[in-house]
Amino acid sequence: MITTVQLHHLAEKEGLRFDQAEKDYVILWLLSGLAHSGAKKHGWVFKGGTCLRHCYYEGYRFSEDIDFSCRPGGDNLDTSIRLLDTVNAWVLQESGVRLSMRDPLTAPGDFQIEIPMEYNRGGARRQGLPQVKVHLTFDDPILDKAVDRSVTPGYPDLSPFGNTAYSNEVQKPLEIAAFFYGKMIAFLICGIN
Repeated sequence: MITTVQLHHLAEKEGLRFDQAEKDYVILWLLSGLAHSGAKKHGWVFKGGTCLRHCYYEGYRFSEDIDFSCRPGGDNLDTSIRLLDTVNAWVLQESGVRLSMRDPLTAPGDFQIEIPMEYNRGGARRQGLPQVKVHLTFDDPILDKAVDRSVTPGYPDLSPFGNTAYSNEVQKPLEIAAFFYGKMIAFLICGIN
């Protein structure tokens, strides 16, 4: 497992806070675990800001979650939770990072399921454990042929791996739409109160 000192150096090099670098490290272990545990055969297609950062644009904005479109009519939430359990065991064995799934969350009218994943690289924490959020969307049509993308982590204990992702041509409009959707929801909530 990477040391705290190494993570501090990498955070400084990337211009991130330590907690952001640690979260990025854990996200990459989670993605590697998904690649090794068969997310592709389950029809998971990687998308969103983290995908853009690690599959297309090195240094793209930091994101604190990972997003997937899941094949419509494919795996359901129970199967996805079993897959994530397998990933958690693999990540612990390979890296020493302990991941723990919290209860899935949905908001009324939202098409996305959020699965908070607490993580611990070891050592004491003054506050509760930090989380990475896994967002699964089961009713998205897969908009374009998914492509295999190589991910080359910048961490010494993580080997390159591949993920199935939306093409760059599909990623950009999805990210813009997600940004404006978030702004619209915030406006509606503030306007109602």
